[in-house]
Amino acid sequence: MQIKKPPTWITLGGLGPDLDRENVVRSRANRLKVSDFSCQLRDVNMSKVYRPHSVQLGDQVVKQLTARDRAKEYALSITQTKPQMQIRPQPRLPLVTSVPIRDRLMSLLREHRGSDRAIRLIRLRYTARA
Repeated sequence: MQIKKPPTWITLGGLGPDLDRENVVRSRANRLKVSDFSCQLRDVNMSKVYRPHSVQLGDQVVKQLTARDRAKEYALSITQTKPQMQIRPQPRLPLVTSVPIRDRLMSLLREHRGSDRAIRLIRLRYTARA
């Protein structure tokens, strides 16, 4: 399937836009008024907001401090003390010289097994309830 082109192209809308219509003239005037107002407002705001960082008094130029400079001065004026670390003495284990090491280990093992049995009994009681 071939698309056939028309033999001649016809240009539509050859006339330019009508810029003298009433609504176009009104909107253009409104844009100009808004633009003038914003320029005047910008000038007013800049005159109120702008504060020079230096003031000239006679022959001397005195620099005014900015908020950042004032904050730095305040931070430097505060004394900062580092907290002292407390060193805890290490607990000393009692020296058992009268009981041989093997006997001491056996008694610890028996104590562990006893507590292990008690833990198992407690677990059995709670699992039996659930």
